[in-house]
Amino acid sequence: MSAVSRALSITALLIALISTLILAGCRHTTPAPLLIAETLTGIAAAPQIASDTNTSKPSATPTITPTITPTLTPTPQPTATSTPPPTPLPPPPGDYYPTQASYRLDVNLDYQAHSLQTEEHLIFTNTLGLSLTDLLLNVPPNGYNANFKLSSLLVNNRPTTYELQGTSLRVALPEMVLPGDSTALKLTFSMTAPFMRGDSIFGGGSVGYSENAFNAGNWYPILAPYHAEQGWQETPWHTVGDPYVTDMGDYVVTIHTLPEVTVVGPGTLENWPSEGRWRFTISAARSFAFAASHRYESTAETAYGLTIASYYYPEHKISGQLALANAAAAARLFGELFGPYPYPNLRIAETDFSGGQEFSGFMIFGSATHQSHLDAGGGPRTIFFTLVTHETAHQWWYGIVGNDQAREPWLDEAFAKYSEQIFYERLYPEQANWRWASMGNLERQPDLLNVTIYDYTNRAAYKNRVYLTGALFLAQLRQALGDDDFFALIQEHYRRGANRIVTTGEFLSLLSKYGDPAVIQPILNSYFNP
Repeated sequence: MSAVSRALSITALLIALISTLILAGCRHTTPAPLLIAETLTGIAAAPQIASDTNTSKPSATPTITPTITPTLTPTPQPTATSTPPPTPLPPPPGDYYPTQASYRLDVNLDYQAHSLQTEEHLIFTNTLGLSLTDLLLNVPPNGYNANFKLSSLLVNNRPTTYELQGTSLRVALPEMVLPGDSTALKLTFSMTAPFMRGDSIFGGGSVGYSENAFNAGNWYPILAPYHAEQGWQETPWHTVGDPYVTDMGDYVVTIHTLPEVTVVGPGTLENWPSEGRWRFTISAARSFAFAASHRYESTAETAYGLTIASYYYPEHKISGQLALANAAAAARLFGELFGPYPYPNLRIAETDFSGGQEFSGFMIFGSATHQSHLDAGGGPRTIFFTLVTHETAHQWWYGIVGNDQAREPWLDEAFAKYSEQIFYERLYPEQANWRWASMGNLERQPDLLNVTIYDYTNRAAYKNRVYLTGALFLAQLRQALGDDDFFALIQEHYRRGANRIVTTGEFLSLLSKYGDPAVIQPILNSYFNP
């Protein structure tokens, strides 16, 4: 057992004592203490970032979060504006070519009217090695009832022709963009968020409002990925799964809203609360998401160079603190087992939808999920407990190592789901068998994983195949390879896939370097078509 693992195990026991004291103030009677995963500085530790932890209203002077280099593993970590340490390898034919884009989004959030007015500046640099005559942007808010309206679009400050059909916005370039050249787009658009029901899930919970909060998950036009054989890749809207495929980008986002509203998003934060102005800066991110509420309270802690902050409604303080604690423990564990987390902070926000959703450096969890944890009396056997771990794992599988979430969803969902099991094995070993059985994987049989979100209209069937059967595949690989080779495979997958969109073919090609083909091939035959 490594020194880090020993520290995790010892601290988990200490936190169980802390959690007992927390629950003492809860109105629920529990048969066992709420097991909160490791928080190395304690839940009640003095905050180190005023903008994340001070719930009072400071002066108009901006509060700037310090840049902290994460040190979750002995591997040297990048700064807040750098990319993860691996240098992406050139993709082989048939894969996605990395694109280069930077975004500046200036947003006026009318919190009371649940609407956004946005001016978006997108600078695209042609790293594709091809001369381009058009660009494609995916527009998720045009796929659901968000009343998206694009009022103007300029290329290099000149009018151009464009076509918006469904969630695809194709922009004609007035002049061909040669390899190495850059072009600038300016878009002005508005959208009105739909009411967010408590049972909203997947895309239905991405953008919406409630009496408590406003959340903007996939809310703006974003450059589509570029496939070496198919060109710009459209991602049609679908109600099951995540109909979003994005490459890395750099973001500066300024949000103006009411002074009494707290805005939560990823990256380095400057805020002028008395003016209702918030600015977020993050580099090498899949996308930019945020949430806003007039009711937020917050808790934050810094451990091992990573600052994690949790924002929650006052009635969910206990579960909000649990989210921080579990995310801290999971991030440290996954940093050791998979590879380093690239950002100096991770923020969590409560909104009013069902379940959880991941974004680069940011996660949201539904209030009903918070409440269900409290109603169950806490403990590690709640959906909220596992969801926090799952969405934290997505920081690695989706966030750092990207994939086509629409056409090859198993590549992030199965990895995140199996990461839950690893979390239980390492930090809650007495619950590991229960967790695996609760997934139905004691009796589950192999099935094909090369399916898309468009193959499903039933959410349960989709989750059973992509999440749970995918986790079974990874478990069988681990058993066949042994722990040393399995985690070596996962770490190399991380290194090769960082800041890219990887494919099933790439992963299976990498897998061929590990293990005995006579053992591995029968497993592959059970999960993938030839």
